[in-house]
Amino acid sequence: MKAASSLFAGLMASRTARWVVVLGVVAMTGLVGANALFDRLATTRLERLATRPPAGCRLTHDGSTILRGMGRVRLVLDHPALSCALLAGQDRAGKLIYAASRAELTLSPWAPSGVALRVYGMQILQSGPPQPNAFQSGPPPALRSLLRLEGEPIDVVLPHLTTGAGQGVVQAAFVHVLPFGVILRGLDGHVLWNTDATPQASAVGLALSARQVIIPAGQMPSGQVAFEHVQAAFSMPGPFVVPQAPNAGEERPPIAQSGRPLVWPPLLVQHLSGQWRGVPLALTGHFLGGDVAAPTGDFWLTLRDWKPLAHLLRQQSVVPEPQMDRFEGALDRLASQSGMKAGAVTVPLMLRAGEVRLGTLPLDAVLPALRAASNAAVGNNSTGH
Repeated sequence: MKAASSLFAGLMASRTARWVVVLGVVAMTGLVGANALFDRLATTRLERLATRPPAGCRLTHDGSTILRGMGRVRLVLDHPALSCALLAGQDRAGKLIYAASRAELTLSPWAPSGVALRVYGMQILQSGPPQPNAFQSGPPPALRSLLRLEGEPIDVVLPHLTTGAGQGVVQAAFVHVLPFGVILRGLDGHVLWNTDATPQASAVGLALSARQVIIPAGQMPSGQVAFEHVQAAFSMPGPFVVPQAPNAGEERPPIAQSGRPLVWPPLLVQHLSGQWRGVPLALTGHFLGGDVAAPTGDFWLTLRDWKPLAHLLRQQSVVPEPQMDRFEGALDRLASQSGMKAGAVTVPLMLRAGEVRLGTLPLDAVLPALRAASNAAVGNNSTGH
């Protein structure tokens, strides 16, 4: 009896083992087949992204490579350049060109509706006039460099890559913005877009945070100003204008030939805050547009305590005495009218033709006094404790 039971148990064990092996082979075959199917679909989609850029844009590169692995497919583009036309009303106003050293687009089965983008090396944003027509002679018009980025790779995750609305995530450990000389560390951002936005809604929104932002300032002893814990939110009102290619035989008059420059679109600064040497600052306002190299805008800067600043402006003779009296009186009235606590005030900042002014004073003339005021505030706080 015991021998029969042992034989039966052995048969069942061997049968179970065979089923386990069969199921394992079936699962492995299915996994390999699913991965092969995903490879084909992902490759087709990545190639479509590379050959069908957004409307009004053209993508070029020096070469592309498809890299396949278990659970992901990557498209590597060498020296990609994306050129997009800009419109001013119904006229073709010019073009923007974005170029990078290398870009990788990655698709994975656990996020099939999105794409991950990693950009390496130097990145350049340039502007130029419209493409000349066949009847124009002479050398092609020169491009103007608007922005150059360098640093560690920048990661962009677009979880919902759609033509209507979507969002993305931008991350970078270190970014150097040239030729402005601005350095960003610990950059983390979110971008939203809505191509169906009305003038009462946002076509593009951008929220950024950075552990540190360093801005060059020739008037400072260190030659720079460092802001900590920077938070920012920007938005561009609708509608979202996508340039359309002209119909056959149709020519749009190039706006650059009429002497009208390429301009920035309106941009709202919903929030911009940070700390400078422990002193919190906050800014709101909007860019009004203007030439790409000399924008114009109006902003409001909130200061926690303006009185030490005014004292140092007077002490260092940055502002003549009569003008300083009017300046202090204006700040005092602003503080009382705004109902802010004693010493706190909101003052206007103006951006005119690329120059930042604090009220009517150039910011470069005020920065040394701002630094001294912050040192005095830090010293008073330390002695108070």
